[in-house]
Amino acid sequence: MQFSTRSRRGPGQAFTDLFFSGTGVAKGVELLVHKKAGPLTGWVSYSLSRVEYDLDDFNRGEPFAASHDQTYELKTVGVYQVGPWTFSGTWVYGSGRPFTAPESEYSVELLDGTSFSYIHVGGKNAERLPAYHRMDLGGTRRFESDRFFYELNVSTFNAYGRNNVWYRKFDLSDSAVVVTDVTTHPFTPSIGFRMGIK
Repeated sequence: MQFSTRSRRGPGQAFTDLFFSGTGVAKGVELLVHKKAGPLTGWVSYSLSRVEYDLDDFNRGEPFAASHDQTYELKTVGVYQVGPWTFSGTWVYGSGRPFTAPESEYSVELLDGTSFSYIHVGGKNAERLPAYHRMDLGGTRRFESDRFFYELNVSTFNAYGRNNVWYRKFDLSDSAVVVTDVTTHPFTPSIGFRMGIK
């Protein structure tokens, strides 16, 4: 496995020098319970996993979590059918994903009189975002004629309006680091219409 930082290739520098080499390990277990028969169907799944990288001469030689590593994830889906109506609900929970946090910023004056700004960061992916969870609800009404069918759908994304953190922004212009959480969509309703040939 190879990993590249955002850097430019210097004069006489080999292309391979832009990469860190090492290994990655992914391990975990997933459980699934699925109900397929009857008017109420659905499933519950749970996963426990770990994805870790170990790169030579990177992160002070310490292994670190991959950016897509998520320790726990639980999903529940239920679908209830009664006559021409279909009702559905989904609930998702996931533990926080890792990120690298800046700790401070400082400037160094160069020999030509200009200054260069450096940002000091903590360990690679050493921090975790808050846990993510949301519920989606939906209802569909089906209409049929001799040749066509029509479906009217009403749904809500993030039904209870959870402010899930998508990522964090850091402002280091002041002496104290200012952290701003950028969140995903709040409660979002939608209406859809679909038609087709039987």
